[in-house]
Amino acid sequence: MADFNLEDFRAKMLKDFNEIRVIHSAEPLAFDPEINSSAQAWAEKLAAAGKLLHRTDAKYGENLAFTTYIQGFDPVKLWYSEEPKANYTQLGQNANCFHFTQLVWKKSKHIGIGVAKSPNKAGWFIVADFDHREMSSEPLPPMSHRKTPKQLT
Repeated sequence: MADFNLEDFRAKMLKDFNEIRVIHSAEPLAFDPEINSSAQAWAEKLAAAGKLLHRTDAKYGENLAFTTYIQGFDPVKLWYSEEPKANYTQLGQNANCFHFTQLVWKKSKHIGIGVAKSPNKAGWFIVADFDHREMSSEPLPPMSHRKTPKQLT
């Protein structure tokens, strides 16, 4: 798809991540060039393999997504949709909301995003790497009231 712009896609994802983090009392994330490179390299490997696989030697926290159409696809919204399953007293122990929890950990400060199209044009692989991998520390408390960022509704 000729009109896909990786930097614009990354910027939109970062904006969406940070709007969610505000709702959950976490500081904003910033891009890190090394983490971006790592995420991009992994997205390219996934695209070449044609399947979603988590790294076995992951240095970073990792969220993965796949879509057949990149235009209009919102991986952040997909991952945030797990929030209703979250038990805030045991966030790191609930496999049904691991993607959500990765979005809101207070210790995460940096992110990298990779996007690659599969060679057979079947779809796009998206990788978000976070600089804090441990999912069992500092779960964020629930907010007294919930609101969803308008672009994620």
